[in-house]
Amino acid sequence: MWLYDMSRYIPSITDTPRWKVHCDPQVPYRAIDGVCNNLNYPNAGRAITTFARITLPTYDHDIDIVRKGSDYRSLPLARNLVVYFFLNTSIYDTYAEQLNYERMPNMAALMFSQVVAHDITQKLITQNPYSNTGIQCCARRNSRVLPEDELNSACLPIEISPRDPVYQRYSVGCIDLIRSKTISPYGKTLSAAQQMNRATAIPDLSVVYGSTKVDSDNLRTFSGGRLQTSSDDILPETPNCTSNACYRSGDSRANQTPFLAIWYSLFFRHHNRVARILATLNSHWNDEKLFQETRRIVIAQYQHILYNEYLPAFFGNGVISSLDTPYSAHIQPTTANEFAGSAFRVFHLFLPNRFVFADARDNIETILLSDTVFNSRMLKTRYDEILRGYVKQRINIQGYADEVLHRIFKNKDGIGIDLLATDILRGRDHGFSPYVKYLEFCGYNKINDFDDLGKFIDFKIIEKLKKSYRSVFDIDLMVGALLENTHGELIGPTFKHIILEQLKRLRAGDRYFYDRTDGVYPFTADQLNEIRKYTIGHLLCENSNIEAVPRSAFITPRSDSDFIRCSDLPRLEYSPWRVSRY
Repeated sequence: MWLYDMSRYIPSITDTPRWKVHCDPQVPYRAIDGVCNNLNYPNAGRAITTFARITLPTYDHDIDIVRKGSDYRSLPLARNLVVYFFLNTSIYDTYAEQLNYERMPNMAALMFSQVVAHDITQKLITQNPYSNTGIQCCARRNSRVLPEDELNSACLPIEISPRDPVYQRYSVGCIDLIRSKTISPYGKTLSAAQQMNRATAIPDLSVVYGSTKVDSDNLRTFSGGRLQTSSDDILPETPNCTSNACYRSGDSRANQTPFLAIWYSLFFRHHNRVARILATLNSHWNDEKLFQETRRIVIAQYQHILYNEYLPAFFGNGVISSLDTPYSAHIQPTTANEFAGSAFRVFHLFLPNRFVFADARDNIETILLSDTVFNSRMLKTRYDEILRGYVKQRINIQGYADEVLHRIFKNKDGIGIDLLATDILRGRDHGFSPYVKYLEFCGYNKINDFDDLGKFIDFKIIEKLKKSYRSVFDIDLMVGALLENTHGELIGPTFKHIILEQLKRLRAGDRYFYDRTDGVYPFTADQLNEIRKYTIGHLLCENSNIEAVPRSAFITPRSDSDFIRCSDLPRLEYSPWRVSRY
């Protein structure tokens, strides 16, 4: 269990009768908003509830003020930490020879990480109730942070040093960053603020189906159990939209990049494909029955891919058995704040400067990451080229890309935000404890000084940490965990532990998880056999015009022999879902 689980507390409206949940244990389908996934904790993991926590929140004055150092002075500037430790540097420099280059994840696996992240986490950002222009934290042209008497209390800007090797060339001294929206979980008492999760915590494809009934209904055709799509069968589009980011899905962030939106499109197409098959097998089923049965199958296939293909791509095949746990009504299926705000954001490390397109003749083009942002209309002309490039391009292991550290979400001058500095500050915003506290959570001995970190971090890096932080108890979780020796793995031990513990917990606390055989409405043995045949290769091949995929479609192929033609993939049968009319 997380040490501090606040997920059952939701806003003060929960005191009203409409939020008192009484679960019917015989309901066969999971709710859109995630309620009643666990009968003992019906609100655990529900959409628009608070995140859980691994440790007690660490705020100044124990309420919501961003923590200071152990000596009560300000912590190092996040951007300075990025420049000192991560700019033009790979975390694998010292141990590069230990990496397994024969089994390296590809970009399809990396961008699937974003699907999973958006599926189970979505923080709410504080809004300006008096203006549509948003909250401003920086002076004109981002030259400096606004004076304290003009600064909105929701501001946590990225301060830029005048000596910054990149931003100083653009006279940028400040980047806007707004704090996440919080509530006091106990209502009227003065207790530490908690951040809200807009998404359902369970891996249930809420990015496709939505996290509220209103969202879900707005995506359905209410005919044949199908979802809406555009005329070119990509995703439903916002009416009268004239921008390059017009698609709709269950996730409001669908248009961030076409490399994310394409995953949502694949699942939309797949849902409609399965719905048509079920309608043929069971002509007596109405729209609602077809929708619920199709959603149930597609979520099951997604969960199978997540635990049996995606996680092994980054953590090795050994994780499959380690995460195979029975259902427990005593485990709350909630998302930990530290998982959402730090650990699972480690995948930003693997983003490249350029994404690859590949046509049917294997001609290659590339595009800058920053040029794809809010350019999802690209799917209309580059759909299959994106997928071919996806499976062929290896993740970036050369360190944080320049596009991530100062180009993404760029302005007209070509300068953008620092995504890693944002991640560091978000940890402070959310009240994460210092890094050493999470080493204790992972079962290691208590850390008393910098030299105790030698088991986890290279000595030369520890010396740099001493120059940056005045105390070992000041080190940010994001910084410390990224600097760990990975011992030949892609992700260090602290983030690996948090990520795998989180996904183990979500599986164990979900009574609807696809392979449960003792639930209210389990899949039959024949149905489970077909679900277990389903791979990410099937999803790519069945819902696009690509010709072949790697045999392990989340692993970068090393030669043509690593590919299998789509027509040679094992055929799946949906006949086990045929139900007699009588």
